Amino acid sequence: MDPGETPEELFAIMAVITGFLLLTAAVATSFHRAQIEEAGRRLEAAAADLLAAFLEDPALRHGTCLDAFALDATDGLGRLSPSRSFHLLVEPIRAGPPWSFGNGTVGDFRVALSAACVVRGDVVSAARVAVAVGS
Repeated sequence: MDPGETPEELFAIMAVITGFLLLTAAVATSFHRAQIEEAGRRLEAAAADLLAAFLEDPALRHGTCLDAFALDATDGLGRLSPSRSFHLLVEPIRAGPPWSFGNGTVGDFRVALSAACVVRGDVVSAARVAVAVGS
C-alpha cells in the first residue's frame, strides 16, 4: 500500500458513520414532528371543549340562543378555562357589536369555530363564535 492512498476500510467506516448520522437525524425529526402533532391535537381538543362549555353555559343562555344582556354583563370567562390563555369572540352577523373575552389573541392559538344565535330583547340574530386557546 502506498502511503498516499486511503485504505478502502476507511471509506466503508465513513459510509457507515454517515448512514448512522442520517438515520439518527431522521428518527429525531420524526419524534419531534409527532410531539408537535400531539400538542396540536391537545390544543384543538381544549378549544373545542371551551367552545362547548361557553355555548352550553346556562348563565349565558336565553332558551337555545346566547343572551346578549348576559354577554354584556359578563366581565370574563376565566372560570371556563382557568389554566389556559384563550380568546373568545362572539360576532353577530347582521347587527350589534361583537363580544370579546379572554387574554389571548386569535392569531397565535388553535381555533374552534361555531355558529350560534344571539337574543337581544325580542330580536334574534345569527352569530359566529370563535375560540382560540394557547398552550
